[in-house]
Amino acid sequence: MLGIDRLGRFFSGMLLACSLAVGSLVWAVPAWADAADDAAQAQVKAAIDTHYLATEFDQAQTVLLDAIKGCGTQCSPQTVAKAWMYVGQ
Repeated sequence: MLGIDRLGRFFSGMLLACSLAVGSLVWAVPAWADAADDAAQAQVKAAIDTHYLATEFDQAQTVLLDAIKGCGTQCSPQTVAKAWMYVGQ
């Protein structure tokens, strides 16, 4: 019975270690997304405040599409949706 108890404690410890490792990765992901979101939001703001207001619609669309492409999978869905909204999709 002593061997089973040790084995149970070993697997409990391993489960705890794996949970902490995965938890730390999940906690760090928003920091990566924040940087990508900030860059994309700056591009969206530039497209709207500069190009659309100057009636440079083709340039604004190019900037917005570049922001979407630059996001890849790192931006929040809200940021990507906002860029697509201004593109008209």
